[in-house]
Amino acid sequence: MVRSRYLTPERVIEALETGSSTGVTIRHLESEAKKGLSIIIEPEKDVEYVIKFIGTRYGYDPNRKRRLDEEGNPMERVTKQYCADIGEILKIVEGIKATYKFDGDEIYVRAKIISSQLKDNPFTEGEREKAWVQPVVPHIHNKE
Repeated sequence: MVRSRYLTPERVIEALETGSSTGVTIRHLESEAKKGLSIIIEPEKDVEYVIKFIGTRYGYDPNRKRRLDEEGNPMERVTKQYCADIGEILKIVEGIKATYKFDGDEIYVRAKIISSQLKDNPFTEGEREKAWVQPVVPHIHNKE
């Protein structure tokens, strides 16, 4: 699901670049490059929400290693494994409103909203409805 006034390919792509959803509706999204990211969810009755702010900070470990199969052999054509600093959970909020204030050492911050509602057409058993907000790049950097 994307929010777009017009259903032209250009406008849908533009909306996808802002964020996408598989069932969760974002009522309000505000990002200020020098302050932070704020989200308000359009709640559904009897549904609970968890908002996770995810990001990577300056000084992360850029090294990566090959993933291994059950026998310990390197797997081909599989994404390499990065350190836990990349895409770490910076803050978790339960509820329909959340704000993340930039510390100044983030390369990017994005939000993932997970509902307690099961998806109607899940890819895997038990999959929940969710929404992603595209990364916000803060304009304040304290890289030291």
